[in-house]
Amino acid sequence: MGPKRDVSEERRAQILEAAAEVFTRAGFAGARMDDIAEQASLSKGSLYWYFDSKEDIIMGILDAMVSGEFSVLQELNTQPLSAEEKLVCIMKYAVDDLVSMEPMLPIMFEYWGLIQRQKKIRDRLGSYYKEMFAVMAPIIKQGVDSGEFRPVDVDEVVIAMGAVFEGMIVLWAAVPEQVDLQKNIIAGVQLILDGIRVEQAGLTG
Repeated sequence: MGPKRDVSEERRAQILEAAAEVFTRAGFAGARMDDIAEQASLSKGSLYWYFDSKEDIIMGILDAMVSGEFSVLQELNTQPLSAEEKLVCIMKYAVDDLVSMEPMLPIMFEYWGLIQRQKKIRDRLGSYYKEMFAVMAPIIKQGVDSGEFRPVDVDEVVIAMGAVFEGMIVLWAAVPEQVDLQKNIIAGVQLILDGIRVEQAGLTG
């Protein structure tokens, strides 16, 4: 016999998926536990068996959105690739992941709107960004140490790359007819890499 399925975890995932659809339609403030229960085909009492509150569900969706990719990225770090190749692979992976969850991007804007008002969300998103920075920083340092990149402030480069990624999402939401998420994020990161690559040092100072 194979391992027994964890039905409770499977049901939690189904509830989070249903809640994401409700939040996408109504926003966090407008959504009710009754709406989520109906979308998940559960009674309200059954919903509370899995989640104590709407806020608990909101945090559950956030955890599902920002977790799970770091093992893949850390594995990439062990591959015999140049620093630039690793960074491009990371960004392409992140962009593919972003495109796959495009229908949920309105929820991401909800989280950003709560960053300054809810410490739990600020701490969780902050933890995610710090984990991402911790994956990318050693790669940039590898490039500097090997002579592939010119001497740079590693933290500044990491933050700039993060700003390209997150900022492009905002631009895409505002002017989708002008912004291609995949194309423009990769292009923005490539511009940063062009600026720190050794053969570009004379052009960038």
